[in-house]
Amino acid sequence: SKEAKQSAAKGALQSLKEKYPEKFQPKESAAELVLKKTFGDCLQNPNQNFKAILNLYLQKKYPDASTKWNEYEPRYTSMEQSGGWVSTVTLQSPDEDGKQFTGEKCLQLKASQKSAAQKALSSFFNDIR
Repeated sequence: SKEAKQSAAKGALQSLKEKYPEKFQPKESAAELVLKKTFGDCLQNPNQNFKAILNLYLQKKYPDASTKWNEYEPRYTSMEQSGGWVSTVTLQSPDEDGKQFTGEKCLQLKASQKSAAQKALSSFFNDIR
């Protein structure tokens, strides 16, 4: 009967899942692989360009971003404060529309923007670990 065949197939599938659990794990997206490899490595080297890595991650996560990059590109706003700069990155991409991450106060403008990008990447990295 149809029900017996479906039951046998479910049983066989379950036994395969138990025998080979690694084969039944969900595949990581290209964006997650980039984030784990690139950002994971960068955590060991603070001199990395976190702005570039954030852009790469968003381009992998949103494949149509390449044609709409002006719409998706993260926006940085920076304020000069006594003795340094503080930057905030605002994400424009669909799932993150409007999310903001503020970096640490840094002596240089570029470093403060990288700090904000690092905060954004840390958030994504923690979500997929």
